[in-house]
Amino acid sequence: MEYVLNDDEIKKVVQKNDAYYSLIELNDVLYLNNKLYKKIECLQNLNNLKALYLNNNALERICGLDSCVNLVALYLNSNRISKIENLSSLKKLRILNLEDNYINVIENLENLCYLEDLNLSSNCLGDKGCCMVSLLENNKCLTILNLSNNKIEEDILDNLSNLKNLNILYIMNNPGLSKYKNYRKLFVHTLKNLTFLDYKPITNEERR
Repeated sequence: MEYVLNDDEIKKVVQKNDAYYSLIELNDVLYLNNKLYKKIECLQNLNNLKALYLNNNALERICGLDSCVNLVALYLNSNRISKIENLSSLKKLRILNLEDNYINVIENLENLCYLEDLNLSSNCLGDKGCCMVSLLENNKCLTILNLSNNKIEEDILDNLSNLKNLNILYIMNNPGLSKYKNYRKLFVHTLKNLTFLDYKPITNEERR
């Protein structure tokens, strides 16, 4: 049996939970995680939705979200997604969590002008995928980036240096970091606006 997320399915979820408004369009947050959904059909009546939790399902594609034009936070972590796509209509999006998927290329994020927090940890990002990191410089609001637990082997620092507003970076557990004698020192020196690196605050002493 294929579990499909559609308008009828959302209606069932809303009717079973007293925390939701019975009219779907009145809800600004929906928790649809841990449902084993494999596919999203075109969703309607979600114009007012601001936060959508679709984590821990079995989704293979990002699709069907075009009507969610006011979405601010989208959680798609722990699915089976292999491509970043079909997000161009979500122009107000600030938080995008794609942790623990099968993504190998950073792409199709240029229209998300207000994106602040991007989580791509525990994916399949390698050299090819991360050569596109520099394109994130168009996302002027991006302050938090998580690329930890991937397969990045190349020198990614040059690409990250284009992200002028980056404050918090998670890059640990990538094979390419072994090339540096002290990657933390180098990253802190190069990325002037960082305040946190790999779960540790950057001290004044490290800045010297």
